[in-house]
Amino acid sequence: MGGCPRNPGWIRGESRKGDNLIPIAALRLAMPVSVPFLPDAHAVATASLGLPSPTLAGLISRYVLENPWPLAILLGLIGAGLAWKWLREGERAYRDVAAGCLVAGGVILGLGLAITTSAERAKVVVRAFVTHAESGDIPSMLALLAEHCTLHYGAPENPGLPREMWEPSIGLLRGRYAIDSNRITRLDAESDGGDAATVELACVTTVDLAPYPTPNAWWLRVAMQPDGAWRIERIAARRIGNSTPEPGAF
Repeated sequence: MGGCPRNPGWIRGESRKGDNLIPIAALRLAMPVSVPFLPDAHAVATASLGLPSPTLAGLISRYVLENPWPLAILLGLIGAGLAWKWLREGERAYRDVAAGCLVAGGVILGLGLAITTSAERAKVVVRAFVTHAESGDIPSMLALLAEHCTLHYGAPENPGLPREMWEPSIGLLRGRYAIDSNRITRLDAESDGGDAATVELACVTTVDLAPYPTPNAWWLRVAMQPDGAWRIERIAARRIGNSTPEPGAF
């Protein structure tokens, strides 16, 4: 029959005399690997706000320790499917891989349920901070700030202002900058040691002064304080609308 030959050489990147096929290896060399064919929507949104992509450690923390269910369920389904094939066909390889998937899924689920990471704690603090800002609860917002909390414009690497220089501006959330609506579009955290984490926050916010949605992006560092409470130590205003905030903007 005129089908594709078993284990054809061109799949392995080889070429045979008489074939009019371009070897896979040549395609790889000719293809610009840096050009994405299907750009990820989250990556595009992240780039538009100037936010960094999550690191490998952040991804492991997010999908293994903070939210183990999707990966554990996936491994469980794969293991169950392979176990079913083993029962039908009797191939030992199916049994071994199925057992490995089921054990790995159980371990991931156990770790995720047993461990509360610093990234998870930081996300709780930042989400509460945003909730208080939405309702104009200034005292509760201030209670989540460390006494030495600094504000940075543009990037966390830029010089920071001490709390006493910018704290009064938070009170504007009860006046002309009162929040009408707010939606969190990104809340990603990455552990920064055992007692601290950094958070990338992005929102779309509408305030009384400007009745149209404004995207905004922030970086925050949350750490455990000597009294055992987790508070925000540093805040960086990355983007407000289409511009980078300048020192003294608020």
